[in-house]
Amino acid sequence: MKKQKLLIIALIISLLFGAYNFFSLKQREKNANDLFKFTLSQAQFCFAQDYTIMKDDDKNYYYRLAASNLYTALSIVDLTSYGKSENHNELTSAINELYFCMTEISTTNGRWKAVTEKREAIYKYLTYIGNNPNDKNSYDALSRLANNLRLGVKDVVINYEGTSQNWHVGYKIDGNENSHNTYYTLKYTGKEGELVKDVKYSIDTRNEGEEGEFSMDNTMVHTGKLILPTGFPKSTDRDMIVKIEWNGKKESLILKKSK
Repeated sequence: MKKQKLLIIALIISLLFGAYNFFSLKQREKNANDLFKFTLSQAQFCFAQDYTIMKDDDKNYYYRLAASNLYTALSIVDLTSYGKSENHNELTSAINELYFCMTEISTTNGRWKAVTEKREAIYKYLTYIGNNPNDKNSYDALSRLANNLRLGVKDVVINYEGTSQNWHVGYKIDGNENSHNTYYTLKYTGKEGELVKDVKYSIDTRNEGEEGEFSMDNTMVHTGKLILPTGFPKSTDRDMIVKIEWNGKKESLILKKSK
């Protein structure tokens, strides 16, 4: 009987110790997640500055600040919950490409173009990744943009936009003639956001289309990458048509090229 009691006590202690380790690991992972997002926000802050009016010392300060925070993000990503996701390699690659872009001194002037010509785009991608580190579309786009800056490849962004009573839709072609991707964003702007759950959509472009469905989250925004990317639009291309169905309602939008 005494041995049985000791065995029970040992099992209880083992369970308590295991539970402690589990919650301790979860807390460390949460801390790593918070630190990862913080370092991205600090790097993002560097791309909110106007480098064209800075003195050289200030430029170098922000270059180092951006690079050091990107390096920290790279160092801890494996400790976060995002380091265990299926898109871990793509996330790491995006941050790594931007880190090298900010630290390399090359004839392409990639770093200077990053903080002047492309700073708004980089700021946006870092914001999206910070809000949702599983946003594969954003870090795919960031990785390609940073890589093109390093290689001196001319990269352009062409936007189409449209608005209806309850929706705003953006459609973006990002890249160059030889390598580009197509993304879309559907944002609910109506007054019944909490009631919007399952949404169906179709995108009819100039020479191909796509349809699908998704479940709306708390951000009221859905982003995706077009499965069959189109070529660059021509001046003769027609506008795009988007149809959306939700909660028994339907709306159509016409997307026009925006400046």
